Formats: sequence, C-alpha cells, structure tokens
Amino acid sequence: MLPSTRTQGSFVNEHTPPVATISPDTSPWVETQLSEALAAILRETPSFHVVATYGEVATTACSALLRLFPARSCSILRHRKGRFELAASQPVGLAQTFPKAGLEQNRDVLRLLARRSPFFLDRPAKGLSTDQNQTLGRRPALWMALGPEEVANLLIVLEWQPQEPPPDDRTLLVAQLFGDQIALALAQAARREYHDEAALLHARLEASLLPRLLPTHPLIDVVVRSRPCERRLQIGGDFYDVLTLADGRLAAIVGDVSGHGPDSAALGATLRTTWRALNLAGVGETALMGLLEEVLVQERASPDLFATAFALWLDRDGVTMRMINAGHPPPILLGERPRVLTVSPIGPLGLGLPLVWQPSLHVLPRPWSMLLHTDGLVEGRRDPGSRDRLGIEGLLTQLRAASHDRGERLLDDLLQAAESANGGPLADDVALLLLSRGAGSGLGSGITANTPAPQEARLSASRLAPPLLPAPERA
Repeated sequence: MLPSTRTQGSFVNEHTPPVATISPDTSPWVETQLSEALAAILRETPSFHVVATYGEVATTACSALLRLFPARSCSILRHRKGRFELAASQPVGLAQTFPKAGLEQNRDVLRLLARRSPFFLDRPAKGLSTDQNQTLGRRPALWMALGPEEVANLLIVLEWQPQEPPPDDRTLLVAQLFGDQIALALAQAARREYHDEAALLHARLEASLLPRLLPTHPLIDVVVRSRPCERRLQIGGDFYDVLTLADGRLAAIVGDVSGHGPDSAALGATLRTTWRALNLAGVGETALMGLLEEVLVQERASPDLFATAFALWLDRDGVTMRMINAGHPPPILLGERPRVLTVSPIGPLGLGLPLVWQPSLHVLPRPWSMLLHTDGLVEGRRDPGSRDRLGIEGLLTQLRAASHDRGERLLDDLLQAAESANGGPLADDVALLLLSRGAGSGLGSGITANTPAPQEARLSASRLAPPLLPAPERA
C-alpha cells in the first residue's frame, strides 16, 4: 500500500471546492518511492486484462485500488444513457460513497468532475452547498473522473480510512496513472461487450430468417444449409421456410430482400413469418403472394427495398407441384444431367407493378431432387482472381461433378466448391434448400449449417406427420 502523508497547504477554502492538485514542485520525489509506485502499477494492471466483462474488470480494479491505497471501500461508476450507474464496488455492501441519483444533473458537481485530475474531498466540504455535499456522499473520499474532456464517463471513488491523512501529491499522481490504466482496460471491455452484443443481435436476426423446426413429411426429404457472408455484421435478407400443411401438402419458399443490414434482415424475417401464417390459415397461392407484397410495402423501412422469392406447393403425392417465381433464381432439378426448371418469372415483390400471381403447374419425375437457392451461391467468382461470376452455368458444372452426392453432403460440397472458386468466403449470404422424393423416401430431416438438428426433427414420421384433410379452396 502506498503511504499517505498530508500535503502542505489547505485542501479547503471559502470559495472553491477542496481539491488537491498535482504539483511535483511542492512535494519532493524520492527515486525509490517513484520506483515503488510504478512497480505497483505494473504489478496490478495485468490483472485487468485477464477478465472479460466490464463488471469483472471494474471489480478487479476496485480490489487492486484497495491494495494500493489506504481506502475503506472503492466504487466505480459508469456513465450510460445520460446517467451514472454503479459498475462495481468493493467490499460488497460496504461502499457508501458512490453518488446518489441526480449526480449528472448537478452542474456544479459536473464542473468539479471536469477537472480531470484526482481530488480529495473532506466531509462536509467547505465551498460546496448542502445539496452538493449530499450528492457527492457523506465521507472523505478520493475522486477520479476520467473520460473525454466534455463529459466524464467514468468515476472512481475511494472512501478514505478515517485515521489516514489526506493523500499527498505523490499519491494523487500515482492515482492518476493507475486510473488511466483502469480507464483503458474498461474501454477495452466496453468495446468487447459492444461487439458481443452486436454479434448476438446479428445471430438473433439471422435466426429469425430461418424456421425454428423444419417439418417432417412421409414422402419428402428436406435438407437445408444457411451460410452467412464474410462480413458477418452485414447480414442480408435471405430467408427460407418449409412446412407441412394440414391437408398433407408441403409448402416451401426461398427469398431474398434487396440490400444488407438490419432493415433488410428485419423485412426478410417479417416476410417469412407472414408467408407461414398465411399458409397455415389456408390462404390460396395467388391471394397469398398478393398479401405478402402488401406486407412488404407496409413494413419496409425504405421504398427502395424489394424482394425476390420462389414459392412452391407440393401435393401430398409429392409429384404435382404448383409454383410462383417472383423474380428469383429458379430451382434446379438434380440428376446426372442437372437442369434449371423452366418457370416464367412474374416479377419481384414490392416494385408496384400490376402483377397477377398465378401459379404454374409442373409434374415431377420419380424419383426427383430439387435445389432451391439464393443468388449468393452464384454471385461469387468463377475462379480465384477472376472477374467472371460463377453464375448458373458454373453451378450446373459443380452439380454435375457432384452428381453422386446426396443430401447434406451435396449441400456441403456445393458451399465448399463455391468458396474455393471464389478464393475465400462468399461476399453474400447463402441459403440452400434441397427437396427430394424417391422410392423408399421416408422421414424428412431438417438441418441448418450452424445449428444441430432439433430433437423433434428426429422423431418418427408417424408421430409428427399431419392428418390428411381435404385441401382448402385455392384462389
């Protein structure tokens, strides 16, 4: 613990708050004392960087301050959302000197804190009003205000031991050096928390674009993959959904909202949940797509946002398919000779065009496998360093090379091949949806790229398959 000796001169006068200033000229330094002080700082500061959260760093700093200074308790306050809040105090339950509510509203106190150098206040302090004394606490304390020049965003309050004399200039200078190290460690912790919160928000937005539980179907196998882009906080609006309807049909959609960022992601999540709700309500395909466009127009943050989507409805036999292409890349029928399924695009959602969302009918061969995807899969480079995009032709080439792969392995190989051709992670989000029907097709399994398959998805089809009811009237 650093020694504390009374500084020559008064700490209190009739006109100014009792502030001790750092003045090396008035307090001669002894080389050994300075060495001890700096050694103490070097010894203690590494402990600030071995803990993660802001609160943990603040608690560790409080403990270190109590080891270095003759203080009874330590409190660290953080300025957030226009007010100071307690970040840590040691010993727990003993610290009583932290300011009461309203500290940030007392202009005189804020001017005092703006001096940006440690100061010591007796209680009651001459030169301060009763209200100011009550705001700052009831006991003698060493104060350190740290942060930008305009506003202190960090306060450290050391409640002094009653039997100890006020700190001298040397102690105040050491407190300043030590406080700077604490402020640096807390700033780093705050940045980590910010990035962690941003990553959590990103994950939640990303999860909202995906169904929580993919359906089971007695005839159709369902496999999905979702891969975020390399700019992880630039989340896009790719979304997909698959569900088994009450009449035994399978409904699926893959879509992409224009742009990147929270607005696109939020709109993509809204479109997915709206599409699901309208299907569960038995709304016909034509009316459903019209309502989906109305929701997009009402909910988008900017009139520039639009969306493409490919939606399909498989009859319960798993062969007859009704589909609507709203300006989206069409699906690909797999096999030894993969080919793009010919579907006339009607137009994207949200462009304000007088479109009629009339589904087209297609009868699928037996067995069959069909890949639906967002354009992030084909917008990467054809070769590393090339200016040419992979495109649909490049994807067909990759599919021919992987013609013997099935299910999860096929989607994983496609993603790996696209990234290899691109020379690294893809610049856009990718959503892949693989639907298959074959002789002996049974339980459909839903698995996302970064999420283990839910336990419910592994239950038997007999337990989860919906009853076969008459189909609702279609528009």
